[in-house]
Amino acid sequence: VMALATPRIHHDALDWVRRVVANGGACSQSTLRAVSAFCDAIDRAGIRDRFYRLNLFCGNSDASLNAVRTPLFRGPSLTGTQYGNTIDTNVNFVQGDYAENSGLIGNGSTKYLATGLPMTFLGTNQLHIYCSFLPDNRPLPFDYSVLVGARYNLSNSVAMESRYSIANNRNIPRVAVFSGGLVPENHVSPLAGRTQFLANFDGTQPVLILGRNVNLNNFGSAGAYSSANTTPFYVFAGEQTGTGIVTHTVHRIDSYSIGAAFTSAAQRNAFHNAMADFRSALGRT
Repeated sequence: VMALATPRIHHDALDWVRRVVANGGACSQSTLRAVSAFCDAIDRAGIRDRFYRLNLFCGNSDASLNAVRTPLFRGPSLTGTQYGNTIDTNVNFVQGDYAENSGLIGNGSTKYLATGLPMTFLGTNQLHIYCSFLPDNRPLPFDYSVLVGARYNLSNSVAMESRYSIANNRNIPRVAVFSGGLVPENHVSPLAGRTQFLANFDGTQPVLILGRNVNLNNFGSAGAYSSANTTPFYVFAGEQTGTGIVTHTVHRIDSYSIGAAFTSAAQRNAFHNAMADFRSALGRT
């Protein structure tokens, strides 16, 4: 009798699950297969080297959220230099904040993750910042909050925030790439529902800002790269020098990515499709 073949698991996914277990977490076989399929799609598209830190916020729930906080990618290759903390540092999240079929939810005041990845990780301003989230309409001052940010709301900032309000008819990002804030002309449509923001600067001005993979028509430009500030990236908040961690989000984030710029529409589309397939596999509608 011929034995059934064991499904092949991508080497990046195997490394991830080993680190999850070493961190005290766990994941199901179906989740591991979904992570592996995502890694396969990234490799087939030839974009593995774009990712310096990517976390899919998946795995089993436990008191310390060990699986959720274990990034899939921590550098542009598995065997090369790895960047930032080995695990996203948890500040105030609890087990009940997480559901694998939806993501991790903020509270708008005290909860965030610290990546340890400095905003100068790339040595250039030609980077991408990505976040997928389910908007929450709890009121916030000015209806904005940081999704993924390092130095925030100051000169020479690198950050992505959400400006979301059903009442004010907007679901729109505000982005800084070694600059002040850049706000695109258009909002995401429809306003409600799971949303993906991508900011990508490949050296050609203006900065490309997309919502659900649709160009939102940004006319603002990136600032020149500067090594003067090495503020690390946070998720669910940003940092202001002299003030501390600020502008926490209430949204439910299901993934983030920080890395080198995508160099073509084909690369961006491949990433968008790989993420969409992964969300579908986990029931993240």
